[in-house]
Amino acid sequence: MDKAEKFWDKQSSKFEKQVSKDEQSFIKIIDNAKKHLRETDKVLDLACGIGTSSIQMIDHVKEIQAIDISSGMIEAAIRRMNNLPSKNIEFIHTTLFDDQFKTESYEVITAFNILHLLDDPKIEISRIYDLLKPGGLFISSSAFLGEKSWMRIFFYLLSKTGMIPHLKLLKIEEMERLILSENFKMIEIQKSNNPTPSAFMVAQKFQS
Repeated sequence: MDKAEKFWDKQSSKFEKQVSKDEQSFIKIIDNAKKHLRETDKVLDLACGIGTSSIQMIDHVKEIQAIDISSGMIEAAIRRMNNLPSKNIEFIHTTLFDDQFKTESYEVITAFNILHLLDDPKIEISRIYDLLKPGGLFISSSAFLGEKSWMRIFFYLLSKTGMIPHLKLLKIEEMERLILSENFKMIEIQKSNNPTPSAFMVAQKFQS
């Protein structure tokens, strides 16, 4: 088990306790994502945590495979799923690079609150591109702590202490350029500064 997995396993119980509060602030993001979903879509939900995004989206798509590197998060998500009438969600403790995920298998891949935590966003986004069908959508929402210099310093120091995981302190434009460099076209960006700089992005894989 690596450091990131250990960190998020410890956080899983806290996430469950705060779920009602967290969901209220998260629903707006998911509502934006729902506008781009179809009932025929097969979705891969990256870094699903305790399953909040998957549970909110499930009635709007055909099927969701939701993954997370934390076994604790996946166990919490499965407990929550057991109370749902819909069973077309599969929660899997794995990574994006698992061989079970085949090229051009998904209409939509979602990544909420994770882009700033990726070790190498370019490699991860390239993998997302490969897994999407032509015309498929990559929907993301993430904090961009690199937008403000004081945040860069503050969160860099916190990550060095081990109090928070490693962060990519990118700016929104940097992430947009990175996504476009992988042969996506950007079809929507919504930026916000409340409470921290963030952006909701929808990018489409070019049709072959």
